[in-house]
Amino acid sequence: MTQETQAVFARRLGVSKQCVADYIARQKIDGPALIPHGKKVLIDVEKATAQLRKRLDPDQRISGNARANLRRPAEPLPPATGEQLWAVMLELPATAAWCAAEPGGNLQGCYDAFADLRLNIGGLLGVYFGAAPPGDFEQVDWAGLAEEMGLTLIDPADMAADWDRRRSAPD
Repeated sequence: MTQETQAVFARRLGVSKQCVADYIARQKIDGPALIPHGKKVLIDVEKATAQLRKRLDPDQRISGNARANLRRPAEPLPPATGEQLWAVMLELPATAAWCAAEPGGNLQGCYDAFADLRLNIGGLLGVYFGAAPPGDFEQVDWAGLAEEMGLTLIDPADMAADWDRRRSAPD
């Protein structure tokens, strides 16, 4: 049982504290959802949310001035198993090849490929298995990598010029 003050409950719903006070005054939240705590009243989140789902009119749920988010927060995804992680990793060579196919290798290209692969791993685990990566990704020393490979950071002006050139090139 999660208990919150009116202000915290209001933030959870995405409404004002006054709106929650109004819900209580109009008995949209009452009885077992209200827990006396000294001079204050705490709100039982689960019971109050269930009461609001039943008692608020649809227009009260979606109107701009009292939009209440009554959905339950998403449960965190369980960590992926080794088998699930390897199933996703088998798809990465094709993605890496696509990222690396950009001509004129530079540090920005390496960073982008790493970021794309990192997003792909997490995204594919979520879509395929409803799981999250089992841990965080190891940090990359981009400056050291650049120095070792003789790469430089991309110049945004060069990138914009290259984009314009490619866009205007005939197919």
